[in-house]
Amino acid sequence: MQIVVAVAMATLGQVGLLEQLPGRLVRPLEARQAHTSEVEWTVTYLKGGDAGLVERHITRTVGDTVWEVNSGDEHGYHRIAYGRLLSEMPDHVREKAQTEKVERAGPYHSLLFDSDIWHLEHQRNMLPLTGFAVPKAQAKGYRPLDFTMAGIAPWWDNHEASILRLRETLLVGFESATYTVTSRDRIEVITAEFGAKRIEWHLGKTRGGQPVSASFYQGDRLSSSSHTELTEMDGRWFPTSMSFYLRDDEQPCKVIKVQQASFDQPGHIKEITPNDIGVLFGTQLYGHAGRPHRWDGTRLITGEEYDELIYIYGLRPDPYIAEKLAEAMGMTVEEHLAQMDKTMEQWRAKYLEKHGEAPWLAKKTEEPDPWDLYVTEFIKKHKLDEPRIKRANELLKNAKKLRDYRQHKNRSEIAKARRARDEEKLAHYEQISERIFQKVLVYRLEKLVPREQKKAQETGT
Repeated sequence: MQIVVAVAMATLGQVGLLEQLPGRLVRPLEARQAHTSEVEWTVTYLKGGDAGLVERHITRTVGDTVWEVNSGDEHGYHRIAYGRLLSEMPDHVREKAQTEKVERAGPYHSLLFDSDIWHLEHQRNMLPLTGFAVPKAQAKGYRPLDFTMAGIAPWWDNHEASILRLRETLLVGFESATYTVTSRDRIEVITAEFGAKRIEWHLGKTRGGQPVSASFYQGDRLSSSSHTELTEMDGRWFPTSMSFYLRDDEQPCKVIKVQQASFDQPGHIKEITPNDIGVLFGTQLYGHAGRPHRWDGTRLITGEEYDELIYIYGLRPDPYIAEKLAEAMGMTVEEHLAQMDKTMEQWRAKYLEKHGEAPWLAKKTEEPDPWDLYVTEFIKKHKLDEPRIKRANELLKNAKKLRDYRQHKNRSEIAKARRARDEEKLAHYEQISERIFQKVLVYRLEKLVPREQKKAQETGT
């Protein structure tokens, strides 16, 4: 039997070409979803210059947020040949690749957060000064593996942004594909035909109707394919192995193996943000409109906003960022900060002359600031030593300045909402301050307490 099927809007969110796939293919994947999950897995390269390399990964999810950590092999090394045989490379290219393998050793972080894909490489003995935050439709090379979608892609090219992981040139015409369904014993086959190309998905009727293989054809020639093994875990069919083949080769090029997976467990992380992957205040992030942006602890900001925070409101970049910038300029950290202070004086003088106000001056109030009280109590509770007390107060100062900056920027809208008694809008602006409190202050304060000390305090030992 052959049935023509209409394209249905998927319910798993708009990820690349997902909205163009038929609901009959996508809906069974909803059964894999959990609010939180944690999956440990490996990828083994079996062909090309990286043959024998086994990279270790952990993928964590909270809702629609996906965080993948690629720790590399046991040495922290990552693939370098990208399919090319090392013997085929010119000597200088091969030597450069081998050098980069050592220099770039360390965990790579990829994060699907809101509408962007984030990527940071924590190279050995250092944190990143720069990274990427790219709109997900353009995020070639950085998209984390989302296990809820495993089995859809007939290939796994890390340099392609779409969930089908095929080059854009190969997918020309896919938006007008014609879909058919045929049934064979325990397998249902969905075929998407577009021009002289087609993709076939085999759905396992005994596996909850989920895809167990995907094949991409150009004319009558098989170009690439994937095969997915599924195991029942916690009442859901979940992928435990994915193998990727070129043409009709008997040996796969790459094999992904799941070591263990858990879903909706109390110990799972409850929220994931760029803070968790190591983005610092001052890290440059490329990928939006060709200009670097920065992360203020709660959201991406433009370079202009960052300069205002630094040179008008007096925030300071993370100590690590300040140290590396000073090093790059041949200065001590103290000299670099003194130079920033001098620039700040110039900016403030111009601002005052132009606007007739000094928003960087803290407003005096009769009541103590609740954020001051929180930090005082935190220092007492955790018995912080002098260096950590100094850092706690620096974090407090930065968080309050960021809060004041946001309130000053939104002051006209806040005043308008108060006049209109618009509780919803007022709550929105309160939430901005609350998020700064939680993510810029509390989150960073917690990092000052060693894990062993925190555990001892929690258990009373």
